[in-house]
Amino acid sequence: MKKHILLAIFFSSVLLSSCKKSYTCACTTNITEPGYVPYQTATVEEVKKNTSKKKATQTCNNTAKQIQANTRLLFEGSDVDIKTSCALQEK
Repeated sequence: MKKHILLAIFFSSVLLSSCKKSYTCACTTNITEPGYVPYQTATVEEVKKNTSKKKATQTCNNTAKQIQANTRLLFEGSDVDIKTSCALQEK
């Protein structure tokens, strides 16, 4: 009987520790234009719940590319330098 209880506790702990975690993607966009003061903006995007770390990292990288592309559209045709970086954070 003790063996069954210990096995149940062991498997329960393994299942609970392997649950997928919640993540956020913290992004910073730096906008610089010659002759103007640099501007920085921060964005935090929540990644879909119960996502694996690998999938959350891919989502965060794609978010960085998309934010940079959208910001570039705002300054189309000008001499503005736009750099966006994102970091995955565990909740």
